[in-house]
Amino acid sequence: MFSLMLSNWTTLKTPAVATTIKQPATQWLDLGDYEDGVGWLEIKELSGATFTWTYQFSPTNDDGYFSAAAPASPFSFSAAAGVTVTRLMLGATSPNVVYNARYLRYQLSTSVATASDITFRCWISANMGVRAKRKKPRCVCGRVLHVAVGRCGCGRILRSVS
Repeated sequence: MFSLMLSNWTTLKTPAVATTIKQPATQWLDLGDYEDGVGWLEIKELSGATFTWTYQFSPTNDDGYFSAAAPASPFSFSAAAGVTVTRLMLGATSPNVVYNARYLRYQLSTSVATASDITFRCWISANMGVRAKRKKPRCVCGRVLHVAVGRCGCGRILRSVS
């Protein structure tokens, strides 16, 4: 298993209205080389409303394609600090799982109109998948290329990764 950071220590403060916060696109985790994993959500501080945490997967990096990972997401918590461990299946055949999901993000929401704040971080432990074990064509400059391209944008020849 490999450890990948979904979110380093983050503090979010919500106003006194029901709020939904999605992880910024620049922080989405690309899990293209992984098959399944475990989410480790560590909460250091929590006050105010009950929060609902949702792991969301998408086959592309488009906001509209994200959907909740199942079966353990979403889940709610209102207790103090602690660690929540969630099993995540990226290639499962369950109807509630995004098949061949590549991108992962979190969504945090409150349903009560109460000013709230939370401090957390989240790690993903993931297994290397079959997709990552295939040889990918590379240029001498190191860029991964699509087979149909034939040459790199830098004009150099392709080589194969061992």
